[in-house]
Amino acid sequence: MSSGCLEVNIMGHKFLILLPTYNRKEMVKTAIDSVLSQNYDNFILAIIDDNDRWTVDCDIINHKKVDYIVTGDSDAEKKAQGGSRHGEKMNDFMSDYSLECDIVLILCDDDALIPGYLSALNKYYTENDEKYSYCHVRKWNPNEENIDDVGDRKLPIHFNKTDALVPAGRVDASQVSWFLSDDRFPDRDTRNLDMAIFRKLHARYGNCKFNGIDGQYKAVFPGQLGNVKHDFEL
Repeated sequence: MSSGCLEVNIMGHKFLILLPTYNRKEMVKTAIDSVLSQNYDNFILAIIDDNDRWTVDCDIINHKKVDYIVTGDSDAEKKAQGGSRHGEKMNDFMSDYSLECDIVLILCDDDALIPGYLSALNKYYTENDEKYSYCHVRKWNPNEENIDDVGDRKLPIHFNKTDALVPAGRVDASQVSWFLSDDRFPDRDTRNLDMAIFRKLHARYGNCKFNGIDGQYKAVFPGQLGNVKHDFEL
């Protein structure tokens, strides 16, 4: 994905983009590049690598817009402590940047942001009195195609909605952005971390509004969807 020309925005909202990853070195490069090539420059990309070694390249780790942490946990240690520390480290980043950033979103390591998304989000939150919202997604298959070839393809599956809704279980993680609050992720159990915080946001603010933006490339490939089990009724 080409970086293009950055339109530096020192005004407006500052985004904290939480990118949890584990052992997907090639795929996460696309996710990272989709953030660093945005035409809105007012963000911090916080990468949480749940590994015992670095997954991404040093030039990315040393980028001025990137904050990177490796948990240092081996698979055996994660099993012994009852799960990953993705949630714990994401909470740390939200606390660390609570005075600097005001809007948060999660970017899964197998997805990517559509060019111009942060700029469009900044405009939306500047013009609308909303505490959180969700966008539409475009489908791509990372096993078969380059993300630059996806174009404007819509994703005709259940979470491309336009109504106000309970976000947990109804949309994908990267679709939702929210104003930074004291709501936090579970510390250990990494199943459905996004749903856990979306349920908290719904309890605080009510239904999540559609912001009218196509913001996320959703990676869809065999075996990926359908593996998530919900512990509550929609």
